[in-house]
Amino acid sequence: MNKQNCDISAFTPLREYGAVGDCRSLALISRRGSIDWCCFPKFDAPSVFAAILDPNRGGHFRIQPTAEFEATQEYIRETNVLKETFRTSTGSCELVELMPCFMVEDEAQAFNEIHRMLRCTEGEMEISVDFSPRMNYAQGYTIFEPARYGCVAKHERECILLSSSRPLEVHNSCATARFTLKKDERAWLVLRYNDEIVRECFVYRSEEKLQKTIEFWEDWSSRTSYSGRWRDAVARSALLLRMLVYQPSGPIIAAPTTSLPEISGGHKNWDYRYSWLRDSAMTVWALYLVGHHSEKRRYMRWVRRRLRGQVRDLEHLRILHGVEGDATVTEKTLDHLNGYCNSRPVRIGNAAYDQFQLDTYGSLIDAIHFTYDVKKDMTDDIWRIVQSIADFISKNWKMQDFSIWELRGRPLHYTYSKVMCWVAMDRAQKIAMLLGDREREKKWSAVREEIRDEIMEKCINKEMRSFVQSQGSKKVDASLLSIPLVGFLSVKDPIMTNTIKMIRDQLEKDKMVFRFKSPSSEADGGSFMMCSFWLVQCLALMGEIDLAVEHFEHLLSTSNHLGLYSEVVVPHTHEFLGNFPQGLSHISLIITAQFLSKAVNMRDNALLAEQPIRIEDEKAFSAAE
Repeated sequence: MNKQNCDISAFTPLREYGAVGDCRSLALISRRGSIDWCCFPKFDAPSVFAAILDPNRGGHFRIQPTAEFEATQEYIRETNVLKETFRTSTGSCELVELMPCFMVEDEAQAFNEIHRMLRCTEGEMEISVDFSPRMNYAQGYTIFEPARYGCVAKHERECILLSSSRPLEVHNSCATARFTLKKDERAWLVLRYNDEIVRECFVYRSEEKLQKTIEFWEDWSSRTSYSGRWRDAVARSALLLRMLVYQPSGPIIAAPTTSLPEISGGHKNWDYRYSWLRDSAMTVWALYLVGHHSEKRRYMRWVRRRLRGQVRDLEHLRILHGVEGDATVTEKTLDHLNGYCNSRPVRIGNAAYDQFQLDTYGSLIDAIHFTYDVKKDMTDDIWRIVQSIADFISKNWKMQDFSIWELRGRPLHYTYSKVMCWVAMDRAQKIAMLLGDREREKKWSAVREEIRDEIMEKCINKEMRSFVQSQGSKKVDASLLSIPLVGFLSVKDPIMTNTIKMIRDQLEKDKMVFRFKSPSSEADGGSFMMCSFWLVQCLALMGEIDLAVEHFEHLLSTSNHLGLYSEVVVPHTHEFLGNFPQGLSHISLIITAQFLSKAVNMRDNALLAEQPIRIEDEKAFSAAE
């Protein structure tokens, strides 16, 4: 479909966005007061606002001064409530943004609402409001109807209302307002999904919900146990990850957006609004490390439901699911949207759902091994899952797969996947040992060693003296940085040391790491933040503590003004690419901060461990000490 590109200047850079959410959905709000992305009533539902993908067609909800202004944006303490501050020549004004979420009868409740409160703090300011939702990914027409206290926008069976404490003008394609606030005056605007009866603003109890939402997030964040030198970054990352947990059923999405490109103007544009078994397991590790254990229980309940009835057919395990458990997430393109910075196509759904990815099985058992006290917590159904996965890996670890990067070529014998098969058998063997199941312990230990032998024989290029991306390959891949981190091989082994050196020589730029070199002339986007954090962990394990700290603090400096990360960051310019905010980036930040804090303390006490350890495991550090 031929269509005219948007002016690039019309797109707001990804770095300029903050996020608010209610553990069901999430809204991206620019520093200039515009909601440019939100899906209701859940993360993977069709968008209501999608200006981030097409400023002309996508829809937005903008509140800002009419005059030229400067703007700042910050979170209110350790919460997921945003505050923008606008300054003009005549005064200043605060805009507080929240999606209400708080405890009701021991369960976090949400309301399918966005509340936006304006308060003039100095002088006076004229404010403009532009409410332009475009439901169902801006497909078809959204019709606007005036109401006594605001308006209703409708599209087929969907509707969304806006209640305003100031009068609105309702047009064919939007609702607008213009009003002046003087010092200490306020205005509230409340958006509510799937409701067409517009009530006065006070009925929605915005002040009360604001206070309860602040208390909810502050209470949750107060249980973040990390208290090291990078507390602010860890606390913000944990808060972001908690927003990505779908509260009703427990899955954890990879990111709340779709089709934000890994390469500007390119075609690597994927829908990440789903729950990957691998990414979710990593999220559980990260939150568990810093004191949040309830997410583990919620996630494992979800895993049990997903695997119930499938333990005998693990070859067809769906590696990603919709938040309501849909195993089929059909991929299609939306040709009427330009895409972020004219990067097409815009995709919804993800065809990777039926890829065979061996590493996922290892991630699942690793999560169970790490987060469960086996002798106290291991239930019969979790033990059955471990047995089923270990037996499946025992029979199928020699198969080719698509692995962690989900490349859409042909399956290969990827080194990362083979290593994660080793992880699956290693953790399963340890669990069997703790449970006193000597027969399975012996059997799985033998398979583990068989996998190890093949990795050392076939996943190393003898001429390069390095692990390579896949068997027979001649190129390195940043996923190889995980090898010492899962305890497969010490960083001090010459092969591992040289692998890290080659990754740094070929894939590192500006202290940041690319995933791999693209076979085409097209660059592989920017650096992949998870891999960049993995390098920090490897440097620390090598004893290069000061260098690791230097790299880590540089990576922290590349976050946006709120401490949020996308999937990919371009070296030197630090432009954000890829879906945003990206769970994997924040997961690896938390794990790295926890590990590096311990490594610094151990270095300072001359107790740096000599043996390879799984860096996420606090017990390993205790043993080393």
